[in-house]
Amino acid sequence: MREVNAPFTDKIKLPKVPKRRKRVFKKEHIKQLINQIELLKSKSPRFRTKAAVLLAATSGLRSTEVYRLTIDNIDVDRRIILIKAEIAKDFEDRVAFFNLEAQQALKRYLEYFSPKTDKLFPKSNIRRAFKQLNTDLRLKHMRKFSASSQID
Repeated sequence: MREVNAPFTDKIKLPKVPKRRKRVFKKEHIKQLINQIELLKSKSPRFRTKAAVLLAATSGLRSTEVYRLTIDNIDVDRRIILIKAEIAKDFEDRVAFFNLEAQQALKRYLEYFSPKTDKLFPKSNIRRAFKQLNTDLRLKHMRKFSASSQID
């Protein structure tokens, strides 16, 4: 309209773009997700997915960092994860901690299954397990929780 010099173009105001609402995730959402994971038929994806979700939810790891974790990155007994610069988004080494429930889930997963690759939680396996669940939550949503969050 301004190209043709219409006299009313200065009076037209563009509508405001509505802000995207942030999703708020609560402990109840994580508990429901864990309950659904417990219903998976096969033990391997059940143990693997539960451990990945609890690690991500309680440590604040990004989903890509969880997918790239190896057993060498985790001190299960002390509940410490060393995120090396090679797997971190910001390319800096850092340390993360996880809670007792995540520790138990990880120990159970490692006790029953030895991963076929060096990665503890291969992306394709975790995504396949999430497709079987009746939820719109994904591993990337778990980062919303801090390392201090306790999941009963």
